[in-house]
Amino acid sequence: MNALVGVICYNEGEKVSGVLEQLEDTKMDVLIVDDGSTDSSFEVYKRFSFYCIYHEQNEGAGRSIKDIVRYGIKNRYTHVVILAG
Repeated sequence: MNALVGVICYNEGEKVSGVLEQLEDTKMDVLIVDDGSTDSSFEVYKRFSFYCIYHEQNEGAGRSIKDIVRYGIKNRYTHVVILAG
């Protein structure tokens, strides 16, 4: 199984840190989609080695889901799991 975990974030700041730490321990491939956060979220993402897509402005959950699925298809993942807070 070749799975991708997509995490949708918007102004999550430190709240998302615990989730990302747990995902890092799984050794799974993780894609963070930041949907235009204006807080310190990006500083949290930088502590991890995950790939991140950043929207300049809030585009909504639908756009973030599309980005995750497109990334998954492009990179030939067999499964995509989406986490949203």
